[in-house]
Amino acid sequence: MIALVFLSACNSTHITSSWRNEHVAPASYGRIMVAAMIPDNQRNIQQAMERSMVDQLRRKGYQAVSAFQEFGPKAFQGLNENAVMAKVRGNNADALITISQTDHSRSRSYVPGSIYPSPWGWGWGGGYYSPGYVRNNTRYAWETNFYDMASNKMVYSVQSQSFDPSSANDLAEDYSRQIVRDMKDKGVLVKPQKSKDLAEK
Repeated sequence: MIALVFLSACNSTHITSSWRNEHVAPASYGRIMVAAMIPDNQRNIQQAMERSMVDQLRRKGYQAVSAFQEFGPKAFQGLNENAVMAKVRGNNADALITISQTDHSRSRSYVPGSIYPSPWGWGWGGGYYSPGYVRNNTRYAWETNFYDMASNKMVYSVQSQSFDPSSANDLAEDYSRQIVRDMKDKGVLVKPQKSKDLAEK
């Protein structure tokens, strides 16, 4: 129990809600493209998010590719939804995962100091004082959507929040691990099929 509490406390990302389209039957996707729609001034997060999501999907046996790697940093800039779908389909992908940053805020809070007793008790040298400090708080809000290219329909959508990640890589790894787990739990991702590239060889 203690270990579970510790692991939960280490997670910077928490899913707030998720939805699966029950009108679209589960499919075995051969090639999934991941595209992070994140502001240009957070390019490191954009790359980390795509790279980590691709890694998580590949660990589960899916062929996944990064839109950043395939098309560059501004892959879908100025394109409407239909144009995005057409571009992804032209890359031989049969599914698209978009990661959008819906909010990003920073705040500061003061953490007061504390006094702790010494190991020998108060009568043997008093205690220890930990001074107060100002803590910087960072919050991200995310929305991830999963699109089926064959039907042009959204299959899945999940909203989540991330608090005070230690780095872009830690944020991306924790985020993608939880999202992929939720997609599998909801039946969005079924047993992967062989990739189209492998099937043609």
